[in-house]
Amino acid sequence: MKTSIYRSTLILCLAFLLTGCLTQKPKWLVEFLSDPDALNHTFANDNDMILYAHEVEGNLAIEHFDANGTNTHTTLMQVTLDQSKGFIALPNGNFFTSGSSPSSVSYVNSSAETFWKGVTINSVVEGETFDIAGSYDYQGNIALYGAIQSGGNDTKGLIVIIDELGNEVSDVSIEGVTRFNSVITEPGGNIAVQTSTDQIITMSDTFSELGRFTLPSGKSLIALSLDHPILLVSSGADIQRVDANGIVEWTYDNPDISDIKGQSTDLNGNIVIWGDKGSFNVFNMKTDLATFDKITASGERQWLFQSVDKMNVIKYTGIDHRSNGDTTVSYQGWKGELAGLLIGGTTATPVRVTRMIQHDTISALGNRATHRVEPARTEVYAQCGFLCIGITSETEGHCESLDVAYINKNIATVSKVCGAENDDTVKVSYF
Repeated sequence: MKTSIYRSTLILCLAFLLTGCLTQKPKWLVEFLSDPDALNHTFANDNDMILYAHEVEGNLAIEHFDANGTNTHTTLMQVTLDQSKGFIALPNGNFFTSGSSPSSVSYVNSSAETFWKGVTINSVVEGETFDIAGSYDYQGNIALYGAIQSGGNDTKGLIVIIDELGNEVSDVSIEGVTRFNSVITEPGGNIAVQTSTDQIITMSDTFSELGRFTLPSGKSLIALSLDHPILLVSSGADIQRVDANGIVEWTYDNPDISDIKGQSTDLNGNIVIWGDKGSFNVFNMKTDLATFDKITASGERQWLFQSVDKMNVIKYTGIDHRSNGDTTVSYQGWKGELAGLLIGGTTATPVRVTRMIQHDTISALGNRATHRVEPARTEVYAQCGFLCIGITSETEGHCESLDVAYINKNIATVSKVCGAENDDTVKVSYF
């Protein structure tokens, strides 16, 4: 009998190791009234308190949670923030936001309950403006990039570094470049700039130029791997790694993702791409698996990971790389099933839809280590016709993910709660 029990226990342990941890639900969740279309972000301060920044009646509110999910206090500030060009959370719980102009750049000190708004760019003289295309975190400061304009025309591409006091620390421009359209960063601090003329300029973390080339037709810049640009080939969705001067080093034949929706690189230069590989069921409803493909810096597959549940309208909402090789991915979608028989071309057939948000941690070997799920919602729709796939739109969805923050080995999320009595109900969850 003891041997039998031992063998059963051993089998369960092996199954646990192979399949990963049991499904985890949030440790706590709290609901608020907040505009889902405005600022909604979670992050943490250096005292390990979870913070949630959102807008209430045009003012900024910051909620503070302890380890048990108790809302210890709320900070209210009479400021409306434009985050259209970037939200950058800092480890101390403070953050930057930016819109398209220097007057919109803000810094919020969540502990001192103070803020400043608007910066002066020394490189801009009278009669000129700085049009901000985007921003990114630069060594705890905010880096703004875009173009100086005169008379509405771009005259010089510019990157400006602003510190937490609102001072311009440094600026970077390149002779002959009139606009920095986009900037792709990597964990080591290097960047790849795409200009308005589709030049790709790779720069070190100190802004020394490493190389440049013109982006070939039919290709797009999607990532940076150890100062090597990563390109997507439009026809076939293949992935290429090139050197700083555009010379192709390898091409990865991507067989499993027909529609690449995002990408990321880790500290070792490995690339994770994600997206859909569409399929249709017998009712002509698209079903899919959230698919993630990890490629090494040398162009070989490290692992392929797919979600447990088949979904529709998948949105990929976040990714986090850890130094031990683990990768956490977050995605949402819905799955549907007929609640009645399909009879004729005009019969309204009820369809049951379950909306889900999931977070999976994948080990360096490609195994699921942790499976986290947020509370799902089931709704019933009347199908709009025979073989109809328009049951729900891109914008609908229970617990539509608004933000995901990876804090140490934990996750804090903000999501919309559809079906609530008030349409502006959102919830903060902590795993």
